[in-house]
Amino acid sequence: MTYVIHLVTGEDLRTMTGVMSGAVTNTPGLGAAQQTLSDSMIADGLGQTAASEATSSIASAYAVAYPIGVLGVIILLIFFKAIFKVDLNHEKELLDNEGKLGTGAIRASYLVKNPAVYGRKISEVTKDNGDKFVISRIMRDGELFVPASDTVLKEGDKLLAITSQDSEYLVKILFGDEIEMSYREWDNQDAPLVARKITVTKSSITGRSLRDLNVRSIYGVSVTRVFRSGVELVARPDLYLHVGDSLLVVGPEDSIDKVAGLFGNKAASLSHPNLIPIFFG
Repeated sequence: MTYVIHLVTGEDLRTMTGVMSGAVTNTPGLGAAQQTLSDSMIADGLGQTAASEATSSIASAYAVAYPIGVLGVIILLIFFKAIFKVDLNHEKELLDNEGKLGTGAIRASYLVKNPAVYGRKISEVTKDNGDKFVISRIMRDGELFVPASDTVLKEGDKLLAITSQDSEYLVKILFGDEIEMSYREWDNQDAPLVARKITVTKSSITGRSLRDLNVRSIYGVSVTRVFRSGVELVARPDLYLHVGDSLLVVGPEDSIDKVAGLFGNKAASLSHPNLIPIFFG
């Protein structure tokens, strides 16, 4: 781009190199350009004095463009904030609330003993509080299965729920008392259910919520937890996903394979930087 502007405007290429380095606040780039120019001029026999004068012109252009490169970013941020009417206090509050609701995930078992939920669909029971917990599995008459949103609850159902410490009391109020069941009882059943970690590697998933993806209804699996930067989060429907997130998915193995394709699950791709967004800043 710098060379194209040089050709179109006729501006000295050394000056344009300094402007480019200053515009992107690239001091190492400035040093490399100066050293390259100096070495080439000395090699051509033009002398140290001429080389010093030439490199100083690059530095002068850099000094002029650098403040604009810094201030331009700040001005653009202020401009877009005003255009899109961003309330920073409100955004901060949303982030704080997401952290409070998302961290400290715990896994607990409950026995359905609340008559108010007998014969009701899970979607009806969790309508107002579905962002506080996730029902991972249900055991009914010894049979283990992954619930769907239209699964009807019955008295005596045993639920495996993932929730936060702050919301644990709510699950007890909705369904009944917590019961003692080991992980082995939930995981080592004859039912063809497996739990697997799947990594989000597709950029198209970034910014989409679990509610948008609707994997439970489409694939018959449950996303119970999300691991992000070492933090374990409850897989709430309104949780937005990012590349690099690891999801704990429970369901039939063939369905989990399909979900893995949806999210990518190719760890090797995480080691390759996405240069296009970096190029455009």
